[in-house]
Amino acid sequence: MNSKNMNMIKLWWLPVFAMAWIILPTDSSYCSEAHYAYDDLGQLTAVVDPLSRRTEFTYDGMGNVSTIKDPENNTTTFTYEATYNRLATITDALSPANVTTFSYNDTARTTTITDPENKQTVIQYNTAGQPTSITDPLTHVTSFGYDAVGNLATTTDALGNVTTRYYDTVSRLPHLVDPRGALTRFSYDDVNRVTAIQDAMGGLTRFTYDYNGNLLTVTDAKNQTTAYTYDEMDRLKTRTDALSRTESYVYDKNGNLTTFTDRKSQQATFTYDALNRRTGATYPDSSVAFGYDAIGRLTSVSDSVGGNITWTYDTVSNGHHPRVQEATTPGTVTVEYDEIGRRLKLSATGQTDVTYTYDKNSRLKTVTQGSQTVTLAYDDAGRRTSLTYPNGVVTSYGYDNANRLLSIDHIKTPTTIEALTYQNDAAGNRIKLTRANAAASLIPIAVSSNSYDVANQQTQFNGVTQTFDANGNLTNDGTKTYTWDARNRLTAISGPSLSASFVYDGLGRRTSKTINSATTGFWYDGADVLAELAGTTPSATYIRSLSIDEPFIRKQSGGDEFYQTDVLGSTLALTDGTGTAQTTYTYEPFGKTTKTGASTNSFQYTGREDDGTGLSYYRSRYYHPGFQRFMGEDPIGFRGGDPNFYTYVSNNPMNRIDPRGEAIQLLTPDTYVDLSFIAYDLFQLAIDGRKNREENIFALGADVAGALTPGVTGLGLGVRAAKSADRINDAVKRAEDFLGKNPRVITNQHGDKIFLSEDGTKRMQFHINKTHPHESPHVHMDEKINGDWVKSGPIYPGGVPRR
Repeated sequence: MNSKNMNMIKLWWLPVFAMAWIILPTDSSYCSEAHYAYDDLGQLTAVVDPLSRRTEFTYDGMGNVSTIKDPENNTTTFTYEATYNRLATITDALSPANVTTFSYNDTARTTTITDPENKQTVIQYNTAGQPTSITDPLTHVTSFGYDAVGNLATTTDALGNVTTRYYDTVSRLPHLVDPRGALTRFSYDDVNRVTAIQDAMGGLTRFTYDYNGNLLTVTDAKNQTTAYTYDEMDRLKTRTDALSRTESYVYDKNGNLTTFTDRKSQQATFTYDALNRRTGATYPDSSVAFGYDAIGRLTSVSDSVGGNITWTYDTVSNGHHPRVQEATTPGTVTVEYDEIGRRLKLSATGQTDVTYTYDKNSRLKTVTQGSQTVTLAYDDAGRRTSLTYPNGVVTSYGYDNANRLLSIDHIKTPTTIEALTYQNDAAGNRIKLTRANAAASLIPIAVSSNSYDVANQQTQFNGVTQTFDANGNLTNDGTKTYTWDARNRLTAISGPSLSASFVYDGLGRRTSKTINSATTGFWYDGADVLAELAGTTPSATYIRSLSIDEPFIRKQSGGDEFYQTDVLGSTLALTDGTGTAQTTYTYEPFGKTTKTGASTNSFQYTGREDDGTGLSYYRSRYYHPGFQRFMGEDPIGFRGGDPNFYTYVSNNPMNRIDPRGEAIQLLTPDTYVDLSFIAYDLFQLAIDGRKNREENIFALGADVAGALTPGVTGLGLGVRAAKSADRINDAVKRAEDFLGKNPRVITNQHGDKIFLSEDGTKRMQFHINKTHPHESPHVHMDEKINGDWVKSGPIYPGGVPRR
């Protein structure tokens, strides 16, 4: 048998032993072997992967999976109720006491979910089987109403705020009204594609498509158009911006991007191995090589400018928990995981180990390094209620019944270091902040005039001319000159009393900055800085949570500093070992900062790095708080959530953050409900057996779409009620076409979801909690051939490949 890339696939089947061997490909350098075992009923009982790791399955008399034992000998157990053969309990591999329990009504609908902490969520339904309310463990109720044909018409939060949806005769959503009465309008073509969105301010964004459903043009509210063309395989061929500057894409026969030519006519080329894994990238000024192990895990990245990174993976068979080790020039960082994939320990060369503990619901409970422990506590609804530091400072959080944050208090008894009070409007926007010990917000300086071109480049700021290169990067702001590499990364700044340069590794992480001859190196734990370096010696190290941009403690020779932050993650105060504030910060709404105190801490506005150059480093891009916008375009374009590629969080800095400089994060109560629906659909896909699979996979797609469209909550409920799959995004249809109608869902150690086809030979991997900072959120559609996974290239939302 030959695969599409002309690799020979070898398959052996021994019916006597009900076993199979699969080897891919014939090129010995990529040869992998996997084994599968089945029982007399054809049920898969064991899988041995190309690394000889064995996973075993057992079944009950109804054919339901009873246990799954992973390669580390950790067993997860499932039981089922007798009436409907629905999932009754899940017992995780950690302890027989860690049980999640489900109950059902007389129509086999899930009515309660009881977590391992014995906290219960209750779901009620109408006679059509649609959820009418969800009651959380604190008895806060979110309610849902439906129109005559079953579309979700209203969502009412626990405070009585109502979001209303109006539908046309074919159940499309033309009008959406948020709790403030603000109206968003949607228009559609004859095949139900969105052709226009009019926001509450009257701004109209328009879309056109070709006959295959590919997006041809996006025209924003200023009538500025971005255009796309596609090849005969519906792959993106060109993108032309509103200034008529074009970038182009070329692919090989397997659909891998092989050549990208940017708007400066710089060409990047990419190579792949027989399994379609990217092995090399060559740019006009540098090159990168990638290595993998037998199951596709990244083992090395070698950057001609940024140096080498290697990864090794270890298993419990060697006498300890699974471990992943990353080695770079400063040393090694090793992360150890427990039986259910939670981080247990971080070990770094020359540093004391950091350990982590969790409650029964896998919420982070403590972070400890040496004698210092940070303790976190939560309420029954899973909201963080307190954070206790080893210097005695306690941070407390208060919420309303709609899960909106109302207060943050930083107290070292009896002293209030800082106290914040927030006020929200009906739609969950923060409209007022009161700060006890400092000005809540500074007022930005007045700007006489700004000018912009049709590509939204700021050509004048306060009367000063600014210039950009053809890729949209700011090259001169009137006083400073900026230099960029072929990967659109800022490499140098020059100006009055300033000379700066920057170096990055093959994952796009900044590994050093030099400001006026003073060089600081950076050593990473994933996307976060683990240590700042003076030469090869740490000058400061960090104890962090598992969330991005949340440092707890900065350890340095002059004494430890403890971070007290606001709702955005901005540092308000740094306290010393006695709990006394030594340095404080006050911010304008867009982040321009005033500091009082002598600390050299750079993690300030939204937890990002202030370089002292007037810029803040937001990983994929640099942000200019004075200009209130990014220095270059969003590298993921429209997928970042704004038709203007330069704006900072859609000019809504009180409610949104952008830790990677790529995609806005907005966690309003409405989005919390969306995420709850997404979790519900994922959960149902995982437990429903053969029931309602088609319904839930389409509903999932609708809920994801709802989470990305402000105010559109619980769209999947309408889909589930009407079962109108034809009005869901075409990408969801393609997912079902690829996976079949009975996929199941698993979660990897990073918390990302993997949809697996019923026969276990196809999967869609949703990479959202990214391991490496160079990756944008994306999907891989993989197929298992001869025991090994043949990976697609990354598929980014909107179909536009990353450079």
